[in-house]
Amino acid sequence: MNKLFRTRKNILLILIVIWDVFSILFYWKPYLLEILNFQENIKYEIIGGYISKQFVEEHIYYNYALFDISIVCIISELLFTVLSLKNTNYTKFISIGIFTQTIFFTLLNVWKNYFIDSYNETEIIGLKMWVIVSITICILLVVFASLNNKILYAVLGVATILQLISTIMIFQSNRGFLLTQSITSPNYFSIVFQCVNEIVIYILYWILIIIKSIEHNRNIYSGYIRLNQNRREKDL
Repeated sequence: MNKLFRTRKNILLILIVIWDVFSILFYWKPYLLEILNFQENIKYEIIGGYISKQFVEEHIYYNYALFDISIVCIISELLFTVLSLKNTNYTKFISIGIFTQTIFFTLLNVWKNYFIDSYNETEIIGLKMWVIVSITICILLVVFASLNNKILYAVLGVATILQLISTIMIFQSNRGFLLTQSITSPNYFSIVFQCVNEIVIYILYWILIIIKSIEHNRNIYSGYIRLNQNRREKDL
């Protein structure tokens, strides 16, 4: 039975690796190219000062910050997933990259929605300062989560809810396209992938946690049975 559990665990770990690679190739690579193309198209407006600092912060630095942190998180996921194939002690560290990406994205959205005065075209808090604050918050969460499993699962649970809400909102924003276009449309599966990209990792990881928990409980129960058997043998 332990062999079956290990097989299931390894399959899930391999699926996480595959999905992370897909995420880099089919989501974040196009995302970076889109940022670079956008910056190239407006570079003369930036140089000439025709575009406000707020516009540059909101549309360029914002996306670069999100891209950089996301890639670091995905690399972290890949590293600990590969290590977990040989040693299950590393399994919990996979979640660090998963929840950090979601929380950082949420904090950036807080800045975008609440710390920019669109009417006066001014920033209540500068993006660079907010990025430093967000990274500090994420580092503190990572440290506390690494030291205490209860904190880790609490943070992961909150991040899962945040990511689920984000996924629903992405589906809502693309609902018109998904409902009106044929699945044979060239961009259809690309849009679907963008919608489910982040939530799939959570699904795979929670299944992995459940399987690991079942295996752990089974080992405890087996140890308890063996202990009782040894006591009975001694009594005889």
